[in-house]
Amino acid sequence: DFFLLGCVQDEGVLEGTIRYLRDEVCQIMTQRIRDICKGIEISFGVQIELEWQGIPYPPTVNHKLGFNQVKHVAEQTLPEGFEECLPTMAAEDFAFFLQERPGAFFFLGCGVEGNEVHAHHKPTFQVDERCLPVGCHIMTSLVNNSLFVSIKSRDSN
Repeated sequence: DFFLLGCVQDEGVLEGTIRYLRDEVCQIMTQRIRDICKGIEISFGVQIELEWQGIPYPPTVNHKLGFNQVKHVAEQTLPEGFEECLPTMAAEDFAFFLQERPGAFFFLGCGVEGNEVHAHHKPTFQVDERCLPVGCHIMTSLVNNSLFVSIKSRDSN
């Protein structure tokens, strides 16, 4: 849209996402945003229409068993080992699955050695395709291990 610098606009739009590591923080953040908007309305005599589009992505929280299974397979697969990362605020569809079923989200590590690392959703992102067979091996090993445990459990009953 066309705008002039130094001129006060009749309308404005502010968009963004909220990210958090614990569900209770989401409630605090949304209430705080409402409070700030109300304060701006009072202070400047303006009207703010606050719209929440969709539901916020929940935090992606691994289950202990799922994490341990991924760690075990990764340590067997990767000669350089497994590196545990700090919690991230990645907004992932997988978080919804983790609310319904136990599991684990993991990063494979696919950056091109010697190059600057760029985020996945950037046009400058580069992937070292040698990681793809490693990722497939980890995923199929997790499935095979799960099937083995399931069959073993069934046979012992």
